[in-house]
Amino acid sequence: MNPSFRSKIESETLRVIDKYNTENGLSFQIPIPVLEIIESIGFNYDFRMDGVYKDKDLLGGLHLDSKTIVINEQIAEQDGRMHFTAAHELGHLILHANENKKCKEIDNNPKDDKNIEMEADLFASFLLMPTSNVKKAFFKVRKSPLKMTDHRFFGLIKKKRSRKERAIFIANKIRKIGGFENVSKLAFLNRLIGMNLIKGISYQSYRNKPKN
Repeated sequence: MNPSFRSKIESETLRVIDKYNTENGLSFQIPIPVLEIIESIGFNYDFRMDGVYKDKDLLGGLHLDSKTIVINEQIAEQDGRMHFTAAHELGHLILHANENKKCKEIDNNPKDDKNIEMEADLFASFLLMPTSNVKKAFFKVRKSPLKMTDHRFFGLIKKKRSRKERAIFIANKIRKIGGFENVSKLAFLNRLIGMNLIKGISYQSYRNKPKN
């Protein structure tokens, strides 16, 4: 994705946060109250497990007709995934809905669908984990970016914990220090990877991803 477009998406998230804080007389706070933000712009959020939401792979949906963001009730107790799904659907509303009426009605082009899903994921990531706050938390723990390597002892690899396990452990420590209570360990690790604060490991994915 074009870096300038990524920057525009991040600017949109900061605008949304600033608008919410200004209207409510609040200072910038972590964790970002995404459910409250949804309500502040005149939308509702609802948890459902009927109809299409019987499908456990369908994590959320944007319903413009009823001005509702629906979250699959099956992830209601998974705080990190639930908030990321809500932020993902809010991203569709902010980035796509006004132009396209319904998020899936672009060109019936799978590539376009993939692009808007990536954009909504980026929006959710930027919204819940603002760059300055992530950096502030990271540099309380580390003086410089971390390069993940295999454990070695006299040139031999020591297989105690995998890179992923060690990276998640470190990311979770930073997540807690930063107060990102409504973000999953995996999402926070991916944010650190995307910011090049943790290197030597690829993006980690959930088995199920948000769909609109």
